[in-house]
Amino acid sequence: MKNMRIAAALFLTVILSVAPAAAKPPQVLPDQMFSNLYALTQASSILTICKESDAWPALPNRQKQLLQRLQGNIDGLVRKIARKFDNDVFGFYARERDSTSRDPEFIRQAAAQYSYCGDAMFERMQWYVYDSQQKLDLFLSELPDAK
Repeated sequence: MKNMRIAAALFLTVILSVAPAAAKPPQVLPDQMFSNLYALTQASSILTICKESDAWPALPNRQKQLLQRLQGNIDGLVRKIARKFDNDVFGFYARERDSTSRDPEFIRQAAAQYSYCGDAMFERMQWYVYDSQQKLDLFLSELPDAK
């Protein structure tokens, strides 16, 4: 029994001393990356508005799948930023996306610009996500300690 207590105490000591070293300290998000995060949040909010609109049920399955893929790609880009700079970035992004997609003024703007789920929205988002992936990969590859 005493040996188990000693082993448990030793295990806990090792875990507590290694955990802080393994946890990545948050880094300051560069201004350019903060601007990209804001734009990704806006784009994701527009996709969310489409998905939650009355236009969504009438969309063909291929467009619904495209929207899901675009949303997943944006989420993946934000996760990539979070892994590099600060793990809390994704939670911030998700909260802002959800808040923005419920903002009546933002919804009106998205509806006026894209008719909720119009072809222009899909074209714009496909280009935007592709372009963002290219730029983020290049930016991250040029940083020291690139992942």
